Order: sequence, then C-alpha cells, then structure tokens
Amino acid sequence: MNSYWYKKYKSRNRYSPQMNRIMGRLCYFFIHLLVFAFSYKIWGLNMLDELWFYFMHFFAFFSVKFVLRDILHFWSY
Repeated sequence: MNSYWYKKYKSRNRYSPQMNRIMGRLCYFFIHLLVFAFSYKIWGLNMLDELWFYFMHFFAFFSVKFVLRDILHFWSY
C-alpha cells in the first residue's frame, strides 16, 4: 500500500517526501538569498524600510515552484 505514512512511499519523481521538502527548502533559501543580496547591493540597509522588500518572501515562495517544476522538472505532478 502506497501511503504517505509508510516508508516505502515514493512520489512521482521517485523521491521520498522528505527529499522533496529538502529540495524545496534549499531552493527557497537560495532564491531568498539571491533576492536579499541583490537588494542589499543596490539599497544597503535602507532596503528594510521599503514596503516591497517584504514581498520578496512571496516572490521566493512562488519562484520555488517555477524553478523546481518548470525549469528543472524535479517536481512532476
């Protein structure tokens, strides 16, 4: 029986749910880091005063799906 709670469960991309989560977290971290570094390079610490800066979390979150699913084809549904 293939279920999430059994250790034999594999998703369509043949990786465990834990591996898929790790890849998502790493991708989010690197995209967030790139956006943060880019913003810091342009505005310095003044970037924290800008309202759009807080939307970078949304950008990074939705970019993970785009990168892992559409570009790398790591997540297949």
